[in-house]
Amino acid sequence: GLDVVVQYEYHEIVRVRSLKPSSGSILGGTRITVTGEGFDTGGGFCRFGGKHDAATNVASVLSSNLMICIAPPSTSSGIAAVEVSINEGLSYSADGVQFTFYNEPVLSTVTPSYAPVTGGSSITFVGNNFNDASDFACRFGMTSVARSLRVSASMVICTAPASNPGNVSIEVSNNGLDFTKTGLRFSFKESMAFSLVPSRGPVVGGSLVTIVGLEMSGSEVRSIIFGSTRAVVEATEEGVVRVVVPAGSGIGRTDVTTDDFGLDVVVQYEYHEIVRVRSLKPSSGSILGGTRITVTGEGFDTGGGFCRFGGKHDAATNVASVLSSNLMICIAPPSTSSGIAAVEVSINEGLSYSADGVQFTFYNEPVLSTVTPSYAPVTGGSSITFVGNNFNDASDFACRFGMTSVARSLRVSASMVICTAPASNPGNVSIEVSNNGLDFTKTGLRFSFKESMAFSLVPSRGPVVGGSLVTIVGLEMSGSEVRSIIFGSTRAVVEATEEGVVRVVVPAGSGIGRTDVTTDDFGLDVVVQ
Repeated sequence: GLDVVVQYEYHEIVRVRSLKPSSGSILGGTRITVTGEGFDTGGGFCRFGGKHDAATNVASVLSSNLMICIAPPSTSSGIAAVEVSINEGLSYSADGVQFTFYNEPVLSTVTPSYAPVTGGSSITFVGNNFNDASDFACRFGMTSVARSLRVSASMVICTAPASNPGNVSIEVSNNGLDFTKTGLRFSFKESMAFSLVPSRGPVVGGSLVTIVGLEMSGSEVRSIIFGSTRAVVEATEEGVVRVVVPAGSGIGRTDVTTDDFGLDVVVQYEYHEIVRVRSLKPSSGSILGGTRITVTGEGFDTGGGFCRFGGKHDAATNVASVLSSNLMICIAPPSTSSGIAAVEVSINEGLSYSADGVQFTFYNEPVLSTVTPSYAPVTGGSSITFVGNNFNDASDFACRFGMTSVARSLRVSASMVICTAPASNPGNVSIEVSNNGLDFTKTGLRFSFKESMAFSLVPSRGPVVGGSLVTIVGLEMSGSEVRSIIFGSTRAVVEATEEGVVRVVVPAGSGIGRTDVTTDDFGLDVVVQ
């Protein structure tokens, strides 16, 4: 019999116009800003794909057209319509604005791992599940930047921003809001430089140089530019970064740059004249090493260099001295065997060598055993026989009397040569031989130069028919040193007894009277009667 009255409130139609971000990980938790109409500041609910889930309670309604929703987890990637309710979830909007669930992105590496503080470098991000969406972003520390290029779902390129110097974390995001949490480190550097070791090489190129600085790895620095020629960088398994130098346009310094950092980092490389070897003196040496070789050629650097024998680099082959641009001294290393080796030189720390193939011969060390006779007149001219081993058949073979070297007169065999004694002051000297005219044996054999040389016969007379046995006195003779004497024109062989007495049987004479008796075993005639 009376009116019972309650009230019902009609509210504005709830509408969803847009979502930001419009995507999120299947792990859930993305904070979504929903723009629309008719929102109630008293609170509400969000629904994803028609499913009501307690986890979708609205975090906050900011105004009648702005609210925050938290995305729930999803069992798979895909699209879901997002609707909202302001009447405790009994009725929802029906606008079908879509939200995309994606697989969680994974970031594995970034290259390079540093950039200048001025920014601008292209940085490559490698990983998985990188979306092809405009919201994709890279973050350097607290600064997010949009991608520059998406190469694939596992590689994107972003441009490093300007930053203060120091280390920052680096991450990626498929929606510009939820970033990975890999903790990879990235460095912003105030000063960036690199160097080349060595910093010079032949103008023909081909030198293998090491790149030092910038904490490089082959995957971070892809190429450097010599003048206008780009050369690809390679990294060894040990992490050493190297590059083969291209040919230069001429002799002199050229700028070397890299544009892998978004700016030009410049050093200089010097192209020098092609190093050539023309001749070696001596051109042979003992397998014991130590021969001092004068190398004649072109393009030598007075700063020093290296020698290489037979393609092997040995610390013992360091150049002793560079005398000029076409003259240097090399010291031969020991060799395990006799034979031929090409000698090449380098002026860029041994990284590139000449390639002329000028040959050096390693020989077995010569051995000197005896010389006969062991003396000669000071006027010189005597033929001296040297006996030993390993005497080379080379034009450089020499005999040395004291400090005077003479070329061989005759090589009889590898164990015997004959040299002519030079003129000399009277006295004793050492006598040696050399296969190369420079490195002599060190046997210490003694040899005498005599100012006056004479001998006598005891007795000094006998019958004209000959047959007398006479003793030869003087000249400190031994039977092995004086082989014969000549009576007139008749040669008689000398004999020595076990006691060292030297005797000769007198030949028949041409008549009664005096006759000259001589010996030519000393390179001159010594005469008695």
